[in-house]
Amino acid sequence: MSAVLSLLKGIDFASKGSLSEAENCFREALSLSENGSVEERNSLANLLKALAEQEKDQQIINILENSLDSLVISLPPMPLLIGAEVALKKQRIILSLKLYGLLNSKYPNQKQVVLGLSSAMVRAGQLSEAQQLLTEFQLNAGPSAEVFTNLAIVALELGNLDQAEAGYRLAEQIEPHQFVTNYNLAKFLQTHRGLEEALEFYNQCLSILPTAFEARIEKADVLAKLSRRSEAIAIYKSLVYQSDLRQGQKNHAVCQYLYMLSEDTSPQLVEDEAGKLLECISIDNISRSLIYDLSEAQQVAHGGTVIYQPAKLVKEFQVISMNDEVLQELSQEIKANPTLIYNRANKPTLGGAQTHELLFNSSAAINKLFAIIKDIMVNYGSLLPSPIQLDPTKEYIVSGWAVSLHSGGRQLRHTHPEASISAVFYIQIPKEIKQSELGIGCLYFSKRRADQQVDEIKIKPVPGKLVMFPSFFPHETIDFTAQAERICIACNLVELA
Repeated sequence: MSAVLSLLKGIDFASKGSLSEAENCFREALSLSENGSVEERNSLANLLKALAEQEKDQQIINILENSLDSLVISLPPMPLLIGAEVALKKQRIILSLKLYGLLNSKYPNQKQVVLGLSSAMVRAGQLSEAQQLLTEFQLNAGPSAEVFTNLAIVALELGNLDQAEAGYRLAEQIEPHQFVTNYNLAKFLQTHRGLEEALEFYNQCLSILPTAFEARIEKADVLAKLSRRSEAIAIYKSLVYQSDLRQGQKNHAVCQYLYMLSEDTSPQLVEDEAGKLLECISIDNISRSLIYDLSEAQQVAHGGTVIYQPAKLVKEFQVISMNDEVLQELSQEIKANPTLIYNRANKPTLGGAQTHELLFNSSAAINKLFAIIKDIMVNYGSLLPSPIQLDPTKEYIVSGWAVSLHSGGRQLRHTHPEASISAVFYIQIPKEIKQSELGIGCLYFSKRRADQQVDEIKIKPVPGKLVMFPSFFPHETIDFTAQAERICIACNLVELA
């Protein structure tokens, strides 16, 4: 059969809703087409559409990453947009930037393209470029709630809270009856400005969409921070047995409910409630972080005690000699990074600065370091106990950001629930930390339960050392006083969806 006949047959199948058969025909047409032909372009375009309708995102990524640039450039706007959106969703940022860039060069006045390209730029750390793109579009196209929102996101990443707030408020003023504009403003206020006003906007969200679980959960979180505990517990309790919550939402509600119970009630009641509720949710990194702080009996029931023991699972590797000149090179690059923001909002860093994602637009030294770290993290993850072992059939990417703690600085206790494995690579350590035996400046893993503190550990930072651990392990740093900065790169190994 010729490429043309296969293409026409596929189009006929697609018009009848037979997408699997259409996909097979388009693949056949693509294989039979001559390079650079109209049939090749049309076969690929239709194949991408058929895959998108079947939500076969990974196949779309694979095809676009392995297609010649000349063929991709020739595609019509719709399949290019499909590819750009899927790439962004799947964290293929380089591919997403490429596809959105092609679209923007052809259609610079399309808001959907500008919004997508600016989002990809933010993910890649191209903050000034994203800001310029959005500003120029708005000057030509006029005010837009979506563009104001994206400008607010850029301003937030740059550490300009006033600009970010102005953007979220302008978006809400343009579309005051839209759930998303009220929700975005409420989230910003909750994190950066004021809880009482945030509560007002969450209530506005719920007046627009009373069944919005995300707004109910955030409202409960705000009430808890305002010490209106009974109201918060009532909302969490109303959510924990909801069958139509997304897994992440349900796990958050269950864990927050149990955490609040643990502060107000007897340990036995918490145990009884935990026993019931943990059976109602899928065990993920959010719930594992909770179980980490519960009794040994709960740990046995949910994976075994070994996966909750930092003394057994936290591992250290000396990746680079502590006197290697590359560490000085890395230190200078991090200090010059334009996204290094002091006390970056909504992060656990206090008394220090944190960058945006480092993987993109970085030096050869950082890119080489990330490749080395990824290999070590994957190998470490493959040796973990079975409940948390990396899946060898899945693909993983590494992301990372730099943290510079100043004298008196520290990282608050936190986890990385979005990742599988986390790591810290140390670059510059003050001599006061190196010489101290008191634990100052150390990475600290502890348990909330007094009867489990025997398992706590402190890791002394050393330049060139990599420390790895399961991402659900709560960890923090011990504050220190010193003249020099404590500089490290924090990494996450994340499973691609």
